Amino acid sequence: MGFVVLLVAVLLAAAASPFAIASLAGSLKHPEAANVFHLAVPSPNAATSTALNIRLTAIDESAQTVTLALTGDRRCDADCGAGQVLQVFSVRANPQGADGAPPSTDVAVPTDGEFDSSVTLPVSGGLGAYPFDHYRLLLGLGLAEKTADGQTVSLSPRAARSQLDVSLDEKLPRLDLATPKDLSSHPRFVGAQMAVLATVDLSRPFYLQALTVFIIVFIAIAGVYSVLTRAFKEVIATVGVVVLGVWGVRTLLVGGYPPDSTAVDLILTLLILLLLVVLALRGLALMWAQVNTESGAADRGAAVPRATETFEDTDSGLEVFSEIA
Repeated sequence: MGFVVLLVAVLLAAAASPFAIASLAGSLKHPEAANVFHLAVPSPNAATSTALNIRLTAIDESAQTVTLALTGDRRCDADCGAGQVLQVFSVRANPQGADGAPPSTDVAVPTDGEFDSSVTLPVSGGLGAYPFDHYRLLLGLGLAEKTADGQTVSLSPRAARSQLDVSLDEKLPRLDLATPKDLSSHPRFVGAQMAVLATVDLSRPFYLQALTVFIIVFIAIAGVYSVLTRAFKEVIATVGVVVLGVWGVRTLLVGGYPPDSTAVDLILTLLILLLLVVLALRGLALMWAQVNTESGAADRGAAVPRATETFEDTDSGLEVFSEIA
């Protein structure tokens, strides 16, 4: 059984290696922020345009938040008014038919010129399935004009989209950004006029998923093989080393994520429990064998017949029996 399990693990690792190497090569060839996706293009005859680049700079998987760096430039041919407000939404509900406005942050856009800001928005997803965890942000953008008295008036989605030139990229380690999908025709929110709505999907690269799976499989095989095949006295003396060796894999695979927050933590904990149970069963079997050996030796000693010698006392006429060992 052990031979079959090890053979299957080696064959699967060999089959997955070319794809993992290709994924790693792609990550090295196309580093962070190398892929830029365009979400909106302004109308050719627009008198006012706002160029905006959105970069994902950090993600907190435990708190389920993502940080966006917004850099932009506003240009206008005529009267630029009192400036604008860029509304950045995180749409976490179904965009069709939801009531109320989603979580959002306002970014001030100057009358004319460049602007730079950073916002933090909630995302859906979690670390529980690491390295197969997935995070999604439904990113919405809207524009509002500032009036002379300081009020803001939301632009219609069509008017705002005609002014926006939006691009999106990411600078997140160990995460890949999928091609965004345009959902601008879907939102129906009360009080939220969205000119742009797109999906932002983040997932782990394949090489990281394959690396995590096969390291866990092979460390499990090595641990079980060590506990089963080595002499019990050797295993019991080094059980601490085995446990620390298994748990040390967590630092290699998970890094600085909080403890007990990923599937890797749970699997390694169960693996350590399995090794200790196997070790305990071996100890019980050894003790049971010793008990049976001692019990059998005692039974054999009690069953040996004792030799007797009979002689006659001629004086008294009595038979005296003397036991001889």
